[in-house]
Amino acid sequence: MKTLPRAVSRHSMLRRLVLFVVLVALLVPVTGCDSGGGNDTPPPPSPVRLSAEQVSAGISLTWDSNAPDETDGYNVYRATDAEATADGTPLNGSPVSDLSFVDDTVADGTVYSYVVTSIGPGGESRASSAITVRYFPDPPTRP
Repeated sequence: MKTLPRAVSRHSMLRRLVLFVVLVALLVPVTGCDSGGGNDTPPPPSPVRLSAEQVSAGISLTWDSNAPDETDGYNVYRATDAEATADGTPLNGSPVSDLSFVDDTVADGTVYSYVVTSIGPGGESRASSAITVRYFPDPPTRP
């Protein structure tokens, strides 16, 4: 005589369902499945050691790259009413390929704040530390 399988209790089915959901939740990050279909490459590190110097053409900015091999270029941001952030439109028209930029659109006696970001395959980095400088058309001479 054939015996029929034992009926599965509701409690047992609920445990199996919970186990299945937990396993799926653990496997999705491992397999790389995501809902955004986005880029897994992180943005490059932020530039460091941003400095500013007044030159005859305006304000010259220089910085160091934290990871030159991961960087395709840089964006420069400026503010006059607060500390600069990487929000809005960059001051440069297209990414800067060098580790320097001259802001030749400065006005006499104005205080400027600048930050720089790195651009790479993973997007744009966070902003560098801000630097603040006041532009004078004829800087005082040093004794």
